[in-house]
Amino acid sequence: MDDPVVHTVRVVGATHHFPSPSAIFVEYRDGDELRSAARRLGVPLVHEPWRQLSESLVRIKPGVETSPPVRGGAPIEKWDAQSRRFTVFEIRTAWPSGLYRQEVFGRFRYALHSQDKWYKTNHAEGVYIIAGQNDELIRWRPDPTDPASAPGTLIVDNGVSLPDPQRRAVGLCTGLGPKIGKHSRNTRYDNVPRDIAEAVANSLRQPLTLLLETSGGENGI
Repeated sequence: MDDPVVHTVRVVGATHHFPSPSAIFVEYRDGDELRSAARRLGVPLVHEPWRQLSESLVRIKPGVETSPPVRGGAPIEKWDAQSRRFTVFEIRTAWPSGLYRQEVFGRFRYALHSQDKWYKTNHAEGVYIIAGQNDELIRWRPDPTDPASAPGTLIVDNGVSLPDPQRRAVGLCTGLGPKIGKHSRNTRYDNVPRDIAEAVANSLRQPLTLLLETSGGENGI
């Protein structure tokens, strides 16, 4: 039996991100060759780890109750769903519902305000919790060369990001990092099956928008 062919892909990330890990791809003809390659590489052999991770995703929800931002402290910022960024918020009489952040001891503290209560959260999850069902933050497009095939592209809107569990699940579909759209700046994860995309969207309390038709440019990316 010939040794399997192993390819290492060096991933170059953007300068403002942490360095992306390299990916190793193995060419093999049967299960024995694949198991042999795993032993040579010193790694466990796991079948479809992205599917296992997607099945373990839990629907996000607000954290425990907490206190509101401190008036008179560092500037208070509120998430603006239109611009997809935090803007300085001047509190006058009442706190509108929404996602807030305030720097405390050099780190941002995030809190959700809903029905006169405050809840702990983080940036990534808080954005999805307050998002409406019509915001279309997550999209999926089938492979334009073979629309009937299972894998496609998961597209996350500009200004938002996936929480770590969801990002790991879709990232393992290729083993490579996401791509950023040249014009829209959306984040794109390739080779994601539709059922995995639906599991991710459901865990983030969002409907999955299907892009079944493509046009020029970046095809909606």
